[in-house]
Amino acid sequence: MSLDLPEGKLDDGTNIQQWDFNKLWAQQWRLVAVDDEYFRIVSLGDESKCIAVASDTADNGTNVELQTYTGGNNQLFKLVKSGSYYGIVSKCSAENSGLDVFEWSTENG
Repeated sequence: MSLDLPEGKLDDGTNIQQWDFNKLWAQQWRLVAVDDEYFRIVSLGDESKCIAVASDTADNGTNVELQTYTGGNNQLFKLVKSGSYYGIVSKCSAENSGLDVFEWSTENG
């Protein structure tokens, strides 16, 4: 499964979904450092667009979407290591909430 932009849409507010990996640009992302701790996740389709927590909140279950990069806390992420695994946590959650898939779904969408 890969992070995916449905139909390759680059509009602000486009929902980020998981989808079977297809090697297309709509599933290709770059981690761009903004300082020594945080990075933004930009789309290779338009590197001015990034993954963002839909609201600048720490509430569990908040959606992630595509936004034009402004440097907001909801657009900044950090890698954290736990044992032999890494997670991605958001700055807007004070590094308490991570990117994950609702109910560990393995379905497209």
